[in-house]
Amino acid sequence: MYALKFLVLIVAILMIKTKASPVEYENYDYDSYNQEPESSYEESYPDHGYSGYEYDSHDNYAFNYGVNDPYTGDVKSQEEVRVGDVVKGSYSINEPDGTIRVVEYTADDHNGFNAVVKKIGHSVHPIPPIARYHPIVPTQYPFSHQQYLY
Repeated sequence: MYALKFLVLIVAILMIKTKASPVEYENYDYDSYNQEPESSYEESYPDHGYSGYEYDSHDNYAFNYGVNDPYTGDVKSQEEVRVGDVVKGSYSINEPDGTIRVVEYTADDHNGFNAVVKKIGHSVHPIPPIARYHPIVPTQYPFSHQQYLY
């Protein structure tokens, strides 16, 4: 008990002697921290006449891809074509229920984005097998555990 009181007394004395105070840096100029930088972004990176993204309505492209993986059952495809401001495309994917989802879409400035979704085939949801009851049969051990207790 006296050892604990002695330890508390020593810690209190050390805290009073060291007296926590903020660290002061000798040669730090606190006023220069809040000053504006010497050069601005505009001065460092001049414009040179470039005004950002320039829209080109004559961008044309066409692409397609497909996946047919018999191991995982992943079957899907997509194709898309753009001519000027009009985009047309479609994609299809085999769903887990056995149907095929086909989406055909168009997008332009006048009508916006329009998609038509079709589902081909009938969904199949297999009935899970019924669990069978198997009674527990008691097992006869070749020796008795009782004989080792005494």
